[in-house]
Amino acid sequence: MKRLNTSLVLLALILTSFLPGVLRAAAAVDPACAGEAIDENASQITAAWTTYNVAMNAALKARADAMKVALAIEDDSDRWPEMQKALKTYAKSVKTATKAFNKSKRLSRLEFMKALKTCGASAKEASNSSAE
Repeated sequence: MKRLNTSLVLLALILTSFLPGVLRAAAAVDPACAGEAIDENASQITAAWTTYNVAMNAALKARADAMKVALAIEDDSDRWPEMQKALKTYAKSVKTATKAFNKSKRLSRLEFMKALKTCGASAKEASNSSAE
C-alpha cells in the first residue's frame, strides 16, 4: 500500500509540473496542426511499444530455451552456471529493450512538444492574417 501511495504522489507531482505547460501551449494552437502532431505522436508510441513487445517476447523465448538446455544437464556443478548465464542474458536483454523503449518515448515526446510549438506559431500567423 505504501508503494501505491508513493506512486500516486509521484504521479501528482509530475502532472502538476508538466500539465500546466502543456495546457498553456495548447491554448494557442492550430487545431488541424495539433491533430497531425497527436496522430504522429500516437503512431510513434505505438511503434515503440511494438518494438518493446517483440524484444521482450524474444528475450523470454531465449530464456526459456536456455533454461531447458541448462536443466537437461545432469551434473549440478555444470547446470547452475548455465542457469545463471541464461538469467544474466535475459536481464541484459530486458535492460536493453527497456532503455530503447524509454529513449523512443522521450524522443517522441520531444518531437511532439516541438510540433506543438510549431502549431502554436502557425496559429499566431493565422490569427495575425485574419486580423488584417
